[in-house]
Amino acid sequence: MIDLVAVRDPARFTGPPTRLLTPTSGSEIIERTRLDDQYRAATGGVVRVLAPGGYGKSTLVARWAQHDERVVRWIDLEPIDNDPLVFGHSLNQALSDLDPTDLDPTGPNAPAGHDTARLLGGCTNPFVLVLDDIHHLEGEASLTLLNSLIEHLPPASTLVIVGRAHHRSASVARFRLDPGVIDVGADALAFDLAETEQMLKSMGVESNIDDLTDLADQFEGWPAGLRLAGMAVSNGRHGLDSPLDQLGSLDHITGYITEEWFGALDADDQRLLMCLGCLGRFSGESCAAILGLADASSTLHRLCREQLVLFAMDQRGEWYRLHPLLQRWLCVRLRSQDLALWSKIHETAARWWEQRGDVDLAIEYAVAGEHLELCEQLIATHTPLYAVRGMHTTVQRWLTHLGADRIRASPHMCIVAAVIAIDVGDGEAALNWSRLAWREVDRADDAAVRLGDQFVLQAEALQAALEPRPAADLISVGAHAFALLPGGPWRAFAGLALGVNRYLSGDAGAIDTLNEALFENEVGDWSIMNAGAAAALAIVLDLEGRQDEAAGLCTRALRLLDTRRGETYPATGLTMAIASLIEARRGRHQLASEHLLASRRRLDMLESCAPWYRILGLVTLIRTCLLLDDAQTAGDLLRQLDLSMAIQDDTTPFAARTGELRHQAQAATRLLSGRSWSLTAAELRVVQFLPTNLSLAEIATRLFVSRNTVKSHAAAIYRKLGATSRSNAVLLARSAGLIQERPAATHAAALNSRLVSGPPQGGQRVQTKR
Repeated sequence: MIDLVAVRDPARFTGPPTRLLTPTSGSEIIERTRLDDQYRAATGGVVRVLAPGGYGKSTLVARWAQHDERVVRWIDLEPIDNDPLVFGHSLNQALSDLDPTDLDPTGPNAPAGHDTARLLGGCTNPFVLVLDDIHHLEGEASLTLLNSLIEHLPPASTLVIVGRAHHRSASVARFRLDPGVIDVGADALAFDLAETEQMLKSMGVESNIDDLTDLADQFEGWPAGLRLAGMAVSNGRHGLDSPLDQLGSLDHITGYITEEWFGALDADDQRLLMCLGCLGRFSGESCAAILGLADASSTLHRLCREQLVLFAMDQRGEWYRLHPLLQRWLCVRLRSQDLALWSKIHETAARWWEQRGDVDLAIEYAVAGEHLELCEQLIATHTPLYAVRGMHTTVQRWLTHLGADRIRASPHMCIVAAVIAIDVGDGEAALNWSRLAWREVDRADDAAVRLGDQFVLQAEALQAALEPRPAADLISVGAHAFALLPGGPWRAFAGLALGVNRYLSGDAGAIDTLNEALFENEVGDWSIMNAGAAAALAIVLDLEGRQDEAAGLCTRALRLLDTRRGETYPATGLTMAIASLIEARRGRHQLASEHLLASRRRLDMLESCAPWYRILGLVTLIRTCLLLDDAQTAGDLLRQLDLSMAIQDDTTPFAARTGELRHQAQAATRLLSGRSWSLTAAELRVVQFLPTNLSLAEIATRLFVSRNTVKSHAAAIYRKLGATSRSNAVLLARSAGLIQERPAATHAAALNSRLVSGPPQGGQRVQTKR
């Protein structure tokens, strides 16, 4: 078993120390062996143990795990697992060592979280995977990933789902027959008479059958209620008969514990337990740091052994927790008695977990302790790193703690909201949040003093990236932000927008700026933004005729998205656009069309802002359509491009390029109107050689086919284009956008490079619209 530390890195999530450790079931548990047959029957399928708190779900499953000869992997789910990136990595981390290929779960070649078929396909040995606290999993993407896990579960393995509820559980219906789903609910988990008697005896409480029956009926077999009743009786030194008529009331039990059990503790233990009630999970190290408790480990061990209210969360006895009911009661008691201490504990816990790298838990403690300013500070500090890695779901959950009114009133939170709106593809909201933040900068000359230099630079970066204004007008503010922002996600973001705006306005330094932005992303290893920077540079280089470099950058961008699930995010529209163009050139027309459709959808999400992003994407997609002979789509995209270019300077070299593209699209429409023909992928490859000085025999050598084959393809091309000569065919093909211009010196070499990459998909044809 991997020995983990309590650090949550957004890209390589590990989580709390006990997250992937199978918990101990303890020696004093009531075993409920009557349920073992249901667990054995679930081999090759799923068993769901679902019930409210206090039914001993995890304890039961931990006992099953301890007696199972198969390898057991356990994941304690957290709210952060609603980010599919985190949940996918958790699965990789838990199961990767079962793969005989020894795939490193933190390495660059680890399978993406959504690639469950590949992940589970490598697990040759049967295993048990326990997903505890499944009620935390509510996000659509993570629940879809869970269903994929069930679908690809190996035949001899078992998936155990444990928690208070299984959201979107209706989707499990399709798995009830294959691989099979067995449910263990509250009725099955409730203690029967024998188990109730066994538990009470273990606590030193003797009872007769009538008392047991009445007690079991009052609590309906609820193990937590029965245990609390036993504690109340045993610590109060009363027999079971004395309080029996009142024990069925949970309120009475709470009061009884207050008077009898808690009152019997010494003052130091009372104080400590109230403090522990604020922490939820704790260890000797955390108690020493947060509570200032000397010899914390031995004190926790004593409370666990003597008072029976602390539960060990791992087999080493390092981490503990309180019973949830007692934890809430103790926390409320401390708040009512010493509000300042209660507040201080939550603040200190938040800062301690942040130092340990667990920002999500830090924010939970800040919110629980009503430290909303600290919560804002944590969100503002850590959002950039989470956002560039695609973890917008987590940041959105953080923002819900604050509410819309507080976000609007906080300039820093407006910045965060703008960033997340970009990530989820809400361009209008991103622009509005950005303008709210910029209003604070514009309002007074001392904005940098009041809000900090970094806030002003971030607001400038957003303005330069999002405002629907001419590219030339945004260069100065973007350049200022890019020059002064420290290395990190914000500087990378500012450089990307600045580089493209410079290219659109004809600035000679555009490519250098884009290279700087790409380098900034590489240093930080931010996969989604890294892919976007690589794609933007690839598009610009391709427009400048450097197609081999562009193809290499495109491949790299796609690889980044594939390993980090970034392909699902709106900000990947440029990556899909350049991928569609490259695949169209290679004759892989089906794949090119799929990328084109994906890119269009993502570009449309940010239609109301970031004109540089949309313009660069649309130009690339129009070029793809011309290669695919899709004049109708090219015309639709051209109209959208004209709208985006309306505010731009029409005297720049880029504007001239779009004019040429418009003429090509119009020529393609004229060429194809009233005519029905098609070019095969092989003919399209021959077309690329027609502008060269190569003879048909030399073209055949390049394509590894016979001269007669090339001659036949050339004749078919002339016939379909209506050309009378090679030069006439070149002119017509260029007009239709079937030939991409490139420097003559690299033309043949580039085609050779494409040949090495492999032949086009057999039988594909370039279809012409009727």
